[in-house]
Amino acid sequence: NWIFRRIIDKVSQDMWSAGITINSDVEPDKLKLVYKKLNLLRSDLIYARQQARLYGGAAALIMVDDGEQDLTKPLNIYNIKKGAKVKLQITDRWYGVEPSSELVKNYRNDDFGTPKYYTFMVGNEPGIKAHHSRVLRFVNRRGPRIIQQILQGWGLSELEHIYQELLN
Repeated sequence: NWIFRRIIDKVSQDMWSAGITINSDVEPDKLKLVYKKLNLLRSDLIYARQQARLYGGAAALIMVDDGEQDLTKPLNIYNIKKGAKVKLQITDRWYGVEPSSELVKNYRNDDFGTPKYYTFMVGNEPGIKAHHSRVLRFVNRRGPRIIQQILQGWGLSELEHIYQELLN
């Protein structure tokens, strides 16, 4: 339906139209590189947000050479060489990504309470297990607490509440 498509797409596109702000302890010179890379990934980030709004959540595996072969190890941004290519493997929360039952337990971490690892399915390959620091999570509208447990930390589709309103 074109109306639902507009609800999903327009907001996702508008979210990126004014740019982004990064709150970080990283030196300003390194942040300039991050902003430049994010601009190159803009269409991927819009797509990930669209998937999150449509399905309640999406995940993007950050594919960048930080010198580590084992993706279950944390991403080390200080080992990323200048000019390194960054790609995102994006999937919605239902098809293509499986969160681990092991959660981030460090309450000082921004990812506290979310899965520590994610397994991404890429084609016919066995799953690629990745540390949470290598994954961008896009979570949509939060539901009631009991529903949050059922959704395993993901959100509700943006269309869910519209559908409920139409039924009333």
